[in-house]
Parts: sequence; structure tokens; C-alpha cells
Amino acid sequence: MSDGYTVEERLEGCRIALMNKSKYYWLGTLIMYGGLVFIYLGIVVVGLATGGIGKGVLFVVVIGFLTAIAGGTYSGWPVIKACMSGGLGSAIGGAFKADYEVVTVDSSGRKISSDGGNESMMTNFMMKIGIILFVWTISTALVLINIIILTVKAYALKAKAKGVVTPKPTIGFITLRNAIVAGLPVIVGIIVLVFGLAFFTVANTVEKAEIDAALKNFPGQTLMVNSDTLNLYSEASSTSSVVKSLNKRDKVTSTGNVSGLWVPVESGSDKGFVFVPYVRLRGTDIFERFYPFEATTSARIQLDPVYSDGRSLELPIGSKVIIMRAGSNASEVFRVEYKNYDYKVTYENAVNLVPKLNADGTSITHSKDRPKEFEREAPFEAITTEDILTSNNKSIPKGAKVTVTGGFTSSGISQAFVDYDGSSKNYVYWRYLKIAE
Repeated sequence: MSDGYTVEERLEGCRIALMNKSKYYWLGTLIMYGGLVFIYLGIVVVGLATGGIGKGVLFVVVIGFLTAIAGGTYSGWPVIKACMSGGLGSAIGGAFKADYEVVTVDSSGRKISSDGGNESMMTNFMMKIGIILFVWTISTALVLINIIILTVKAYALKAKAKGVVTPKPTIGFITLRNAIVAGLPVIVGIIVLVFGLAFFTVANTVEKAEIDAALKNFPGQTLMVNSDTLNLYSEASSTSSVVKSLNKRDKVTSTGNVSGLWVPVESGSDKGFVFVPYVRLRGTDIFERFYPFEATTSARIQLDPVYSDGRSLELPIGSKVIIMRAGSNASEVFRVEYKNYDYKVTYENAVNLVPKLNADGTSITHSKDRPKEFEREAPFEAITTEDILTSNNKSIPKGAKVTVTGGFTSSGISQAFVDYDGSSKNYVYWRYLKIAE
């Protein structure tokens, strides 16, 4: 059934409709992108430059937020306008109108008090806000869907009207412009991802090289306090006299190399020693390069279990532990391993740990990797080299034959899955195992 219009006339009508809808979409979307860029610049660039959230950051973020809202509104305006003219305006008009009131009555039914319709007005207001947000959120998406439908229809009509030259802007140009705007986040995202990964890879490599160089030439390095308070002691011991108390973010200068868990520093005219786990070198844990490493106890210490079903343990002087990594909170200095079980160590106990050192004073590091002799197809038999306790609270005596069913890595450290005496999937560090002959 014909509508009285030629294919050429319908094509031109479709092109004009597509052009009108598209101008809202592409311009509004670009404005919205600009607002999001402002927010990013405010948080990342200005934030890093000023060292935190300040007035400059908030100003840029607010400008970006308002710009993004304006852009989103403009891109979805055809839908918002249609909704307003179609009854949305009257629907949200009663935002401050009360439909009911909450009253309190006595036993005879006489009204004692009323909220004056306050609850009803608040409910209406929140409902209207919800409607506005919903329409605003989906408006751009609906405009884009409408543009896609018009584009498909325009190309279908163009195929029928062969040889017809449409006025500028052509359908092809409008489509290309819309496609670029729609695909811009993907294009920018890929560019940011590629260059971002390259930047961080280079930055991390440079930072690692700088920190390694600083560790080799430690005297004169600037260290920053990383705990709320930190004592500067006269000697490398927590039992020596306190020279002064340092606060978080205070800076000190190292006057010598790290020795065990202590480093000599100066703070102004004061000199002494500080506990290394509580200072940072360029924001980095100084021991990060050395975990895990061996230490012995210089006094009786208490180890607290990592797992909820574990028990605390007291170790005598001369006991050997492996310091696995830094603690996860302020009260936990180190995460250590003793006889294969993981424990937490508080400051009061950590100061009594003495690392086993290389000739240059650095801690002797244990390998994090799976030993080559265990790089074989599982399952296979192995023998325990010490009495150990697994994370399942399974005691395995020295010399016991166990079945290694596989391996896994946790916090960058390789461990074995072991079956023993009906208990499966026990975590065992490779250093407590040897291949069964």
C-alpha cells in the first residue's frame, strides 16, 4: 500500500530525521566525554600534583561532573523532550504534593497529632526523582537505538533509490560521525591500556633499578616513617634508651647499612637506630627484595596463628623461623612460618628476631620457586625432613612418607599439595620435603 511518497522523498525524510537526531547524540556525547575527562584529570592529575583531595581537585571534579550531566542530557534530549510532552512533566509535577497524612488517634478515635503529610510528600519526591533519573539514564541509549534504526532504514531506501545523490551531510558522513563517537571510548580505552601498560612497565623497571641501586649504597638514603609513632633508639635494640619519638611521614636519613632488622639514622641533630619494618624507602618495604628469609629468636617470643582454628605458640631462644612477608595490618609486623605453619608476629616479638645475614649484611633469601627435583608429574612420593604441622592442623612426623598430588602458589611462594594418613590437600613448603628413594 503506497503512502503517496516516492522512494527519493522518503529517503530524504529519513536523512533529515537521522541528521536531527544525530546532532543531539554526537555533540552531547562528546560533551559528556569531556566532563568525564575533567573528572579523571581532577582525581588523577591534579590530585597527584597537590598530594591529595583539595579545593583544586574538588573544583575540577565538580566542573567535570556538571559538564558530563549537561552532555548526557543533551545527547538524550529527543527522548527527554518527548517524555515531557507526553505527560512526564505533569507526572513529576506533584513532587511536593501530599496524598495522605499520618495521624495518631486516642482510644475514642480522636486525632491527637498529624505529620501534615510530610511522609507522603517525601515519598512522592523520591519517586519523582527516581523517574527523572531513570528517563535521563536511558534517554541516550534510546536515542542511539533510534539512530541505528533510522540508519538501517536509510541505507535500505538508498539501495532502492539507485543513483540518487543526497544533499550534504550525506548518510555516509552522518553514519561515520556517529560510529566514531560511539566507538570513541573503545578506541581511547585501547590506547590508554596499551600506553598505560607500557608506561607502568617502564616506570616499575626504572623504580626497581633505582631501589636496587639505593639498597647497595644505603648510607645517605631518605627514609619515611610508615607507622603512627616510631622510637629512635640509642642502640639497635628496643631495650636501649629512646632518643626521640618520630611520627608518621617524618623523614630520616640513613647513616649506615641495614643490619638485621635495624638501621642507623639521623633525624635533625639526633642520631640512633630505627626498626626497619616501620620505615619505607621511596614508598617501598626495604625487605621486599629479601622475603622469605631466615631468622632466629634472641629471646622468648610468642607466635599468633593466622588461621582461626590454630593456637598460639611460644618459642625459646635460638628457635629458627622463616619471615615470609610483611604483616597485613598495623599490629602485625611479619607473617612467619615455623615448622610449616603460618603465624603472625607483633612488634613486641618481632624486635627479638635476628635475621641470618650474608657477608654484606643483607638477609639470606630463600627461594620462592618450586625446586627442580620436584618438577615431575604428580602424584609422586616424598619424605618429610622435619616434624611439621599443616594448615589443616595435621601433624606429620619427620621421615613420614607422603604423596605429593600437585603444587600451587600463594603470595608468590610455591608450595606442595600433600596427602598423608587419610588427610588430603595439606599445604607443605617444599623445603620440608625430599624425594622418596
